[in-house]
Amino acid sequence: MLKENKTEDKSCLFYVSDYHFEMIALPYMKEKIENNNQVIVMTQENLEDSMKHLLNKVNLDSDDKKKIEKINWKEKSVEEISEIDTLNNKVVFVKGTEKYIKNVNQKINEVSNVQNLQIIDCYDVNNVDESIIDITKDYNSILSTSGLKNL
Repeated sequence: MLKENKTEDKSCLFYVSDYHFEMIALPYMKEKIENNNQVIVMTQENLEDSMKHLLNKVNLDSDDKKKIEKINWKEKSVEEISEIDTLNNKVVFVKGTEKYIKNVNQKINEVSNVQNLQIIDCYDVNNVDESIIDITKDYNSILSTSGLKNL
């Protein structure tokens, strides 16, 4: 989780539940998809059902909902990052334990020719409560319900 990785931008997000994570991430994902970026969610938990539930409740047009539903919301192992051919013009949300986040970031940094990649590491506040300030020191910006803010 160092700033001097191959990625263009390194951001973090703090959430209190899966639903909260999705509520924070959804508007940003929609914006990135509209700008022709591919959105990838690397997660230790299957978020498929909670995202479908959320999409049924939010006010988005059906095309936007379909694009967001196409994102793979299922749990993924660290090794699955290697299945991504290139990581150009992509936004990768990495949601899990600190160890999982670290391992996924290491794997991403092993991929060659990484360009125009944004990683958003997503931390459960309940697991990192006392170290939030220290964690944010490793990032350029933080994603919250009000959008991406520089640190």
